[in-house]
Amino acid sequence: MSLKQRLLAMLLLSFTLLWSVSAYWLFVDLSKQMQHTLDQRLAASARMVAGLLNQLPQGWQQNSSAVELPDMPAVACEISLKTGEVLLKTHAGLSNSMRQADSGYSLHNKGGEEWRVYTLKSDELVIRTADRIAERQALSRQILLTAGLPFIISLCGSLLLAAYGIHRGLKPLLALSVKLKQHNPLSSAPIAIASAPAELTPVLNALNHHLAYSSRLIKREQAFAANAAHELRSPLTAIKTQAAISKQLCPPGPAAEHLLLLGNSVLQLQHTVEQLLLLARLDSAENWPDEPSQPLAEIIAQSLSKLNKINRVECLNIEPVYPALPAELVSVMLRNLLDNALKYSLNTGPVCLDTEIKQSALHIYISDPGPGISADDIEQAMQPFWRKGPIQGSGLGLTLVQNICQRFNATLSFKHTRHGFTITLTLPLQSHG
Repeated sequence: MSLKQRLLAMLLLSFTLLWSVSAYWLFVDLSKQMQHTLDQRLAASARMVAGLLNQLPQGWQQNSSAVELPDMPAVACEISLKTGEVLLKTHAGLSNSMRQADSGYSLHNKGGEEWRVYTLKSDELVIRTADRIAERQALSRQILLTAGLPFIISLCGSLLLAAYGIHRGLKPLLALSVKLKQHNPLSSAPIAIASAPAELTPVLNALNHHLAYSSRLIKREQAFAANAAHELRSPLTAIKTQAAISKQLCPPGPAAEHLLLLGNSVLQLQHTVEQLLLLARLDSAENWPDEPSQPLAEIIAQSLSKLNKINRVECLNIEPVYPALPAELVSVMLRNLLDNALKYSLNTGPVCLDTEIKQSALHIYISDPGPGISADDIEQAMQPFWRKGPIQGSGLGLTLVQNICQRFNATLSFKHTRHGFTITLTLPLQSHG
């Protein structure tokens, strides 16, 4: 979850909780006030009827007969003598229930319908007024809807304003994220953000300081590797030449065998130096020189010409295409991958090289019958000078291949099969016309 989403979730939870508690508190208080007001209405109605009856001439009760009025939708009323004789009533059938009420407020049920009853007793009369609980509940729901709708609208509006404010407030962080994604890892150019807030300035200063320091370390490491390789190249060439001349002048015997071993060691060290120089060039920020593309078949032939035991390599289907990479680097990748396959398959069978065009990309499959490399060792194998077992080599082959893939948008994958181990090298293609 992003920082923006976290802030919105926290604000949504906080606003909803705060506004819900406030709305519930307001609704409960308003409901109590409404119930009290309605109760006061019942009491006022009863007192008003009592006041009107008190203005009539004395003895009117004896001359009056019972009157039944039509049912009123929300209010019921009954006037009776203390002896139980009903003088006036509404809602037939409600009286028996209402007569059980004492003075004051009470609840009564008629046909499954709840009524709120107020009873007022005077010297000779009993006046009862009542209203339906359902009407009160309907009024409460109307109040809830009337108060709740603005609450929901206000909550949504608050969240929209909060989202807009968070977006505006986090804009410098988003700009920093975009700058970091676009920044070249090998570049020491400082990262600048327009109108950066004061809280972000120390972060930018520390980040730019770290970038400059890292860039100096990388350049120092690259310069050391390149200079060391250059300094070693000339002495190694001289040693190689002297070893070859000495071998020709030396008669057969132990000395000649030692000279042969010396020459092989010099060749291996020379190969390591060349790979170190290539690694230094790949790690540098400089652009690789443009070279005319070459057919894949020619590149494979160049790679095979620099390998030992090429009789074990079987080339199957070679697509007539042009990789969109410098031919020198494609040759280096194929040579290293084939060399590893020949070494680690332990002479147990042929090494097959096959190609295929899939999804506008060139897939090169190098398969051998050997045990391959485990998933746990793959990450270590990409590190410089890592070797598995007693196999001789510089330990730079896969490191070189991985660096070339990262720089030129290629991919490298490994897979165990029933017949051994397969490495898939996927390269972009170049249109050739």
